[in-house]
Amino acid sequence: MTRLQAFVAPFNSFNFFVRHHNSEGEINELENGLIGDFSWKEVFVQNTPDGRAVAFESKNKPGFRLRHKNFRIVLDPMPTQQGAERDQFLKDSTFIEVDPLDGDPNDGWHSYRAWNFGDRYFAHTDGHLWLRQRDEAKMAPDAIFRPQPE
Repeated sequence: MTRLQAFVAPFNSFNFFVRHHNSEGEINELENGLIGDFSWKEVFVQNTPDGRAVAFESKNKPGFRLRHKNFRIVLDPMPTQQGAERDQFLKDSTFIEVDPLDGDPNDGWHSYRAWNFGDRYFAHTDGHLWLRQRDEAKMAPDAIFRPQPE
């Protein structure tokens, strides 16, 4: 299991991590009573020319993955039936791990680009996780994350 550490530039803080809350992706300071909400199984999907394709499955809600829906990062269950709905879910829940848009990759930082939207990245704004365009002003520091083993 892993935690995804987020860099929060206004606070120059490394104490924030990706979590789920009310089925939405958020970043918060780590809370001991809610450790499961901060824990993820990094699911390897495949290697691509740009980097590893991965998905993030909740530790305390097995079968639920982070995915984008209307550009918001949410926690949804993977559909059990084969078909178009499951195919779309797998596309929406897969991210390509690339060098960080800001920061040093040698420090373990990565950015996560959407599998099915090549110009959008997993990023945080005001504590909420979104799929944001690369060219948004000041977006790069909000789109870097560092996997941390539990």
